[in-house]
Amino acid sequence: MKKKTTKELLADSFLELAEKVPINKITIANIAENCEVTQPTFYRYFKDK
Repeated sequence: MKKKTTKELLADSFLELAEKVPINKITIANIAENCEVTQPTFYRYFKDK
């Protein structure tokens, strides 16, 4: 089984949160915390949500 990249983990985290919370209520902190990375790590892969 292929290990997911950090970028894939972050994207999956966003999708998981989007199932539970309106998108406009999701923060970068929520996404990062959900997959146990820091906010700077999020910004290494994405400009914004």
